[in-house]
Amino acid sequence: MDDELNSHFEIPLLFGRYLVLRGAISEADLAFALDFQKDLLGNLACTALETEMIGLPEWLRCREYQRNHGVVFEQAATALGYVDDRQVAALYRQLDQNRVPVGEVLVKQGKLTAQQLAELLGNFEKNGAL
Repeated sequence: MDDELNSHFEIPLLFGRYLVLRGAISEADLAFALDFQKDLLGNLACTALETEMIGLPEWLRCREYQRNHGVVFEQAATALGYVDDRQVAALYRQLDQNRVPVGEVLVKQGKLTAQQLAELLGNFEKNGAL
């Protein structure tokens, strides 16, 4: 079945979608887990503030700059001179370290057991979907 699932996709199959296609979770379960994952992770702007790379007044000026110039936070903070490329890279590393895998979220939410997750992830990796 895994080869059949993979054959329908020209791009790599993401693990959450794989879980839905396998019937392990519902679309609603995946949507809720992804919303939780995104909410928990935050974004570059929040990470800059949380890590005190910039203060609240600078953060607010960046947000205003974003609205006025139609740019993302990274561009605003760099344009205003609050961060440099090295600091932006550090913020992205911090975001990556804070990421909670969707499978782990689904276990915490009780949608999968740790054993189910391990088996599904093993099958997913074995069939070249990663």
